[in-house]
Amino acid sequence: MRKPEKLNALFIPCYVDGLPMHSGSVNWRCRWPAKYWSGLPAGGTWRPGNGDVYDGSQRPGDYQVVVFQKVYRSERARGWVLDLAKRRARIRDRTTVLVLDMCDPDWLDVGHRERLLPVLPLFDVATGSTMPLVNWLGQYLPAYEVADGIDLDELHFKHEQRTGSRPRICWIGYAGNIALETLAPDIQKLGVDVDVVEIDRPVPFTVFLKTLSRYDILLNPQPDRPPFNYKSSNKSDAAWMTGVAVAEKPGDLLFLVDPEVRLREIDRKQTEILSERTARRSAERLFEVVTGELNQRAVMTATRGG
Repeated sequence: MRKPEKLNALFIPCYVDGLPMHSGSVNWRCRWPAKYWSGLPAGGTWRPGNGDVYDGSQRPGDYQVVVFQKVYRSERARGWVLDLAKRRARIRDRTTVLVLDMCDPDWLDVGHRERLLPVLPLFDVATGSTMPLVNWLGQYLPAYEVADGIDLDELHFKHEQRTGSRPRICWIGYAGNIALETLAPDIQKLGVDVDVVEIDRPVPFTVFLKTLSRYDILLNPQPDRPPFNYKSSNKSDAAWMTGVAVAEKPGDLLFLVDPEVRLREIDRKQTEILSERTARRSAERLFEVVTGELNQRAVMTATRGG
């Protein structure tokens, strides 16, 4: 069995492939995991600095782990993957791991699917933020869940719940993505006003938190249909950690309208998130995936006798 060792990693963000610089996934799936990537097993002495975010100065071939964060669309990106895969085969490299990380079901778009399918076999493993993503990716290559984890250092705004007045309620998201039908009966029953804050383009995480922190309750329904059923809970997690309660399913809003209930739920959810879904835990989980791949290679090599 291969002993875990220090591994350097390069995270290539989706904006390299033409997506917006402030796409939320850049933080959750790239910058924050890179920040907490120590290259050492969980439980060891943690030292940052072994995870780099691509800025144009690095060469992917210099790294043992290369994470393509939703990067596969452009000729440039596919060329990188192909070159690294060819290099690995040519020199019988058993120590480089190519990871495709996905947080959205891009394959629902025919054009994206046609670009994605040919490059999938070139990656060693895929990671996804939810199990529905992992299940689809697992049809083509080994795939593992690496949940979105929040960077506690980025929580610059905190909301103090108001207990003596009606709660302020909002929905925040991209224009055209609103799907409040599952919560509409509760909204009507309570007769409450809901501020709909539509975003026409990605905004910095601090701007999102500043807007969110003005409210007591965030409506974040999770309809059981694509693409919503592929989505992670990261927006809800950010709200809970900011001190804003979240209504996701029918009945939640009726429950959370009570300020004492909101305070209890915020405390409970924050404890859960701190235990299970921090950026450091996500980085550790990704390291487990990578070392698992390397261990399998070592076993196969030993079995083949070389």
